[in-house]
Amino acid sequence: MNKALAAGLTSVHCVVDQPQHMQVLQAMNRQGQLKLRIYLLITDEWLNLATGMGISTGFGDGMLRIQAIKIFTDGSLGAHTAALEQPYSDEPSSTGVLIHSQDELNTTVQTAARNGLQVAIHAIGDRAIAMALTAIENANLTIPRSKELRHRIEHASVLNRSLIERIRQSKVIASVQPHFITSDAWIPERVGSERAKLVYPLKSLKNAGAKMVAGSDCPIEPIDPLEGICAAVSSAPDTYGERVDPETAIKMFTKNAAYATHEEKLKGTIEEGKLADLVILDRDPLTVAPEEIHKIRVMATIVNGRLVFASERFRSMRVSNVRGLLSRRRS
Repeated sequence: MNKALAAGLTSVHCVVDQPQHMQVLQAMNRQGQLKLRIYLLITDEWLNLATGMGISTGFGDGMLRIQAIKIFTDGSLGAHTAALEQPYSDEPSSTGVLIHSQDELNTTVQTAARNGLQVAIHAIGDRAIAMALTAIENANLTIPRSKELRHRIEHASVLNRSLIERIRQSKVIASVQPHFITSDAWIPERVGSERAKLVYPLKSLKNAGAKMVAGSDCPIEPIDPLEGICAAVSSAPDTYGERVDPETAIKMFTKNAAYATHEEKLKGTIEEGKLADLVILDRDPLTVAPEEIHKIRVMATIVNGRLVFASERFRSMRVSNVRGLLSRRRS
């Protein structure tokens, strides 16, 4: 929590799969020890238990709430377990691993949607993404208000033009991790140069009108959102023209992230009447060179109007300002 605050985060989406996690977080919340807002993604193993108790998206309060059901459909590109339509270029005998059949996935998503629960489906390979979209599309067709739950696909890594269009049409949120672009420089070798053109195609998703939110996938990648913003604007393969502008990247971590939690009227932008969840930076990410964004430092983090993190530099500035104000008053 302290590392997140030092990185300028005021809200996090956190996957939990152990009862102890819930117990500790609830105890901290009761005691007023949560310093940032935590949105829980509970695993699909808890789906029937949650629906049996009448729990739906938004259950909780302003600091701790249940947001979505997390469903895994495949593995990772690094381990050759992301489910692909065609074999891996560097391992032609494998197309990855599927965790659920299409029928199983359909049933899980329909159960969640019928009970008012958003789903966040882990899908990295194009085959897994297609299955996730099919399950969400079926739920949207058969269950009233399913689309209003704003279902998500986590990672949505290996895409193609058809999948991008389906994401747009079904109003599915593409929850991406831009820092993977920096970490996974071996992607062209793994999936081939042609498929690599649409691995994390941020600009293509934007141009199609798809809603994108961005995260870190911490602890796999750095928790710092400025690292992710920097990757989105300077590390996306320029050969394929998939970099986005800084304003778009910032919105993915702020305004669009608030949309993903149905809170765009409460947070995500600095406006009168919205929650005072703010971060003070030492430089403006809209004006510095794109490759310099990750060097910006967080001066202070404010959650609900309360200062919850202050850097040494910020604390010294505050002391200096107070002393200056007192000296002027004396004079």
